[in-house]
Amino acid sequence: NYEGLQESGSNLYAESPNSGNPTIGTAGTGGRASIEASKLEMSNTDLSRGLTQLIVVQRGFQASSKSVTTSDQVLNTLLQLKQ
Repeated sequence: NYEGLQESGSNLYAESPNSGNPTIGTAGTGGRASIEASKLEMSNTDLSRGLTQLIVVQRGFQASSKSVTTSDQVLNTLLQLKQ
């Protein structure tokens, strides 16, 4: 758990007032997690949902951009008609 730790760079973390005391010991003992090679970590992210949301946000941005461009073109046309 890296909450409260001060990042020092290159995957190094330093103790900070918010990190609490370090727990040092052998993995798999004293309530510590074990380390296993060639294992996949379960992820709580849904990649397809994230990509779908990204597409929706991108389409919204494009629509907003189009409306600003159209508004600018209308204002330019009005200014040209006034001259």
